[in-house]
Amino acid sequence: MFVGQEQLVVSRKVGQEFKKMGVKKIACLNQEVGNTALDERAKGLAEGFGAKGVVVAAGDSIKPRPLPGKEVDDIVIADGI
Repeated sequence: MFVGQEQLVVSRKVGQEFKKMGVKKIACLNQEVGNTALDERAKGLAEGFGAKGVVVAAGDSIKPRPLPGKEVDDIVIADGI
């Protein structure tokens, strides 16, 4: 039995909702690249929002790697919480 959420489905919906709200660019912080659930969240967000509008950065939630020259409207953390 599966109890939870399908990461790709939910994150695609989140991307679509951000797009409807008029957000132009999003930074998605994936603090554990290689973690399937977090990778799927980042992928789904890009699919739902449009890949050109999503900047995916690797790092942790305390000290993310900088995004030089990237202006974003919102930040999404692909967190395990």
